[in-house]
Amino acid sequence: VQRVPRYILLLKELIKNTPAGHPDLENLKTAVEKLEKFTSHANETVRLLENSKKLQSLLKKKYNGLQQLVIPHRQYVVDTTAKITCEEQEFSHLIAFNDLIVFGKETKGTRSVAITLAIECVWFINDKKKVSDAVVLLTPEKRYTVVIEDPSATQMVWTPIQRAQETYLLKKHFTTPGDT
Repeated sequence: VQRVPRYILLLKELIKNTPAGHPDLENLKTAVEKLEKFTSHANETVRLLENSKKLQSLLKKKYNGLQQLVIPHRQYVVDTTAKITCEEQEFSHLIAFNDLIVFGKETKGTRSVAITLAIECVWFINDKKKVSDAVVLLTPEKRYTVVIEDPSATQMVWTPIQRAQETYLLKKHFTTPGDT
């Protein structure tokens, strides 16, 4: 896979230097398109495999209630330590899947699933006026304030979660039965 991007660059350079009427021009463009699709698919497959390994690692940490949430269509996105507050409740961990956000608690060294939120029912609001690096997760019922423990990791947590939500909503609302 590492060589494929080089081939794409080589073919693009070849296209630039190929005259407009040349019989191979369309084939070169098709080759670039197919190689770009292949590279994208390969990168996505590697990402999914890495995320699967991270989920397996999480499951080995004896996270009570997490095993029941692992189902075939559900894909792990990210997990982090955070301070999550809602009214009088406080949580210490956030795990995101492609369709679910999970808040966990840690008691005497044991982590447990405390709250699950359907990703389609969550709105993300930056709340920098109140707390630096805080993000508010707003649901129809409650408001959760989330502060990632490591502020430098904030974007690395929220960007994939928001991308997962966007992808989930697009798939849910713009596919028809039988689409794959």
